[in-house]
Amino acid sequence: MQHILRKNAPRARLIREALAMIFIILAVCAACTRTPRIHLDAREHHIGDVTTPGQYSHVFHFKNVGTGTLVIEKVKPG
Repeated sequence: MQHILRKNAPRARLIREALAMIFIILAVCAACTRTPRIHLDAREHHIGDVTTPGQYSHVFHFKNVGTGTLVIEKVKPG
């Protein structure tokens, strides 16, 4: 009986290592799929020629189409 167990030991180790690799790959893939992705209706807006002083504004509509949390850390006027 011990001869059979020793003979199958390398096979059992190979199976354990293969299962561990599959688990690691699945964990990495799950982490990769939870990423934010921004969708903008328009990337820029041209006001045109400004002839009178005043305040001009435009609203940009955006949406997170990814699965992770979208964090906007900095907005700069162009």
